[in-house]
Amino acid sequence: MRLRPYRKADFTYIEKWIKDERTHALWCANMLSFPLSLEEFHAKLEREEKDWGGCGYIFTDDIGKPFGFVIYSINEVENVGFVTFAIVDSEERGKGYGTQMMKLLLQYAYSITNVSSVKLNVFDCNERAKKCYEKVGFETVSVIPDAFVYEDEKWERCFMMARRGQHEAGQ
Repeated sequence: MRLRPYRKADFTYIEKWIKDERTHALWCANMLSFPLSLEEFHAKLEREEKDWGGCGYIFTDDIGKPFGFVIYSINEVENVGFVTFAIVDSEERGKGYGTQMMKLLLQYAYSITNVSSVKLNVFDCNERAKKCYEKVGFETVSVIPDAFVYEDEKWERCFMMARRGQHEAGQ
């Protein structure tokens, strides 16, 4: 598995990974339209970079085929990393790639960007993602009830954090 910066051509993969509106909402809290468009996605990446210093990263298998994506940013004042828009190829879910992806991202966060912790948000109903994060050392710090409404569902937003030294125990 490899981690590399996002390239514009990677969009052709990412747009295929989100096949329905609910999955799309779980992924981006409807901050982007469904179906995903190249222009809107790249505009979001530009805003993330401008506002938060966030960069898109692609995870590939050993022959270079993309299977995962995240945006990672750093709050340099607090020395904390932040993960948003994490997704795994819909055809590859359930095979452990998400766990491997998050382990690699945490290694990058701690050893390359030298942050003391990494934070993220996940909806409570996204049980697979939440279990993946817990497996690599993320713990729920707080929960906001009814933070997001999707059709007739109300989703809780779980704010999670992994601290340097914790993720090694989850490997």
